[in-house]
Formats: sequence, C-alpha cells, structure tokens
Amino acid sequence: MEFEHMRQTLEYYKKLREKTVAAIRPQLEEVRGFDAIIQRLASDLKEPVNLEPLITESVVLSAPTNGSHAAVTPTPSSRPMLRPDEFFQMSQSDAARAYLRMVKRAISMEELVSALQAGGAQVGGVDPKKTLAVSLRANPKKEFVWPNKDTVALAEFYTNRK
Repeated sequence: MEFEHMRQTLEYYKKLREKTVAAIRPQLEEVRGFDAIIQRLASDLKEPVNLEPLITESVVLSAPTNGSHAAVTPTPSSRPMLRPDEFFQMSQSDAARAYLRMVKRAISMEELVSALQAGGAQVGGVDPKKTLAVSLRANPKKEFVWPNKDTVALAEFYTNRK
C-alpha cells in the first residue's frame, strides 16, 4: 500500500509510452526508408553522409541497481538492407569502408565479411575473414582500426579521441 501511488504512476507512464510509440512508429519507418536511400546514393557517389541518429526502440532504458536514474544505452542497430550489387566490382577496402560508414560503428569481422558477400563484393581465400583482415591491415591510408581483436572500425570514427 505504501507505494501504490508510485505503481499507478508507473502504469500511467508505461501506457502513455505505448501510445506514443504506436503513434510515431509509421513516421520512424518512413525516415528509416529515407535514410537507406540517402546512404545508398551517397555510397554510390562515394560521398560521406552524416545523418542525425533516430531515437527508436533500439534505445534501451536500463535501470542501474544502485538506485540512480535510468541510463540510456543504445543497442547495436540492425544490419542495413543491402542490394545484391551494393559492393559489386569494388575493392575489399572500398566495400568495407562503405559498409562501415553505413553502420557508423565498429563491427565484428564476421559481420563485415557476411555483409560484403551479401552486397556482391569478392571476399575469398580459405578463410575469408583472415583474408579480409590482412587486406584491411595492409591499407596504405591506415583507414581501418581494430578496437579489439576481432572488431574493425574506421579510424575516422575516432578523430575526436586522443
């Protein structure tokens, strides 16, 4: 009984959130469609594009157990939709750079190989993951970095870090 008013308030805000998410979901999907088109065109033109991130259901509210207020932690975004010819006739470095710019975050080498193959890039060798890693490490412009052993990113993602 002591916290009944807080439970009622919690339920009120949970229902309000559900209504709000249901109301804006179509607009978020429409914006995601625009983002995909913009990313593809920019990639085809080999032009960088920085889109303002959307606050969507991929943002998870996690309440710390120490009693402080909830923190907002983004979860990894889903994989972008790729055309089967997205990376056709591109070098491995160009295709990797284009895909990493699409996802705008560090990813596993397995995800990168899978995405490049899905987009029509040629990634071969006995172990395509190793072959691609060797190719990216040999990149003369040093555009690729490894935040940890099996995760690759673009160096440009970290230009503001010391």
